[in-house]
Amino acid sequence: MPRLLRDGARRLGASSAAVWALDPRSGWIDVFEYDGARGHARTLTASELGVDSLIGREDLPTLVEPRLSVGEVEDDHTTPVVCGGQSLGVLAVAVEDGRELDELERQLVADLARHLGIALENARLYEQAIRDDLTGLYLKRHFLDRLHEEIDRARRYGKPMAVLMADLDHFKRVNDERGHLSGDRVLRELARLILASVRSSDIVGRFGGEEIALILPEQAAAGARRAAEKVRQAVEASQFPAADEGPPIEITLSLGVAVFPGDGDDVDALLSAADQALYEAKRQGRNRVCSGGPTA
Repeated sequence: MPRLLRDGARRLGASSAAVWALDPRSGWIDVFEYDGARGHARTLTASELGVDSLIGREDLPTLVEPRLSVGEVEDDHTTPVVCGGQSLGVLAVAVEDGRELDELERQLVADLARHLGIALENARLYEQAIRDDLTGLYLKRHFLDRLHEEIDRARRYGKPMAVLMADLDHFKRVNDERGHLSGDRVLRELARLILASVRSSDIVGRFGGEEIALILPEQAAAGARRAAEKVRQAVEASQFPAADEGPPIEITLSLGVAVFPGDGDDVDALLSAADQALYEAKRQGRNRVCSGGPTA
């Protein structure tokens, strides 16, 4: 996206360009901008846009156009980004001196919007192939691919890395007593909590059911345990919204920690060590972090 915006703006002689694109999974808007020198990306949540519910495609024009950040943009300089007959976003181009675009320039804007639409749709399709529909976390297959990559990188550069295995305690009770819709809400909120509690470089996947796995690149034993404890405390302190009329749901999380290379030097060994540590956390009473490695 930044490359397309940069090249398109340069061909037009535009001072800046921006695309506001709807992420249909989260209901948020991703903003890609080129300011004439370099590209930027940011995400705006529904609440930041003053919307109480998920943003739909039909909301894009009214939400986006008043907030365009590329300067004083005339209507002639905005165009919808469409692919497959679906509106994916809005492209805005700012031209110096606020001049009107000629016919060739308008065609260039339309061509740029078309290429941006294809890029966005390809990205959405790829995300659908690697992410879990319910939580938005990586699917197990993609997570394992990333784990192979991170182990290879850690081995090549002599760096540590850690794997966490996490499992909700007594989650079956939530489904049995509050219904599967409430259970789904708990899992969605759990994913959000975990992503908010770890670094942007950490990799989070759903292994199945209520089991979540994390890869912490360049994280040694002590740091990995601190990260696991931060996640555990965030879950313990939270009240999860239910789908029924009952009170919020309170639940806890158990975690197992394993560190490369001390606890395992390949994918199977590392996952097995993290899983055994998780089993020990359950055996000791749940709602705790156990480690398969040293204490320092």
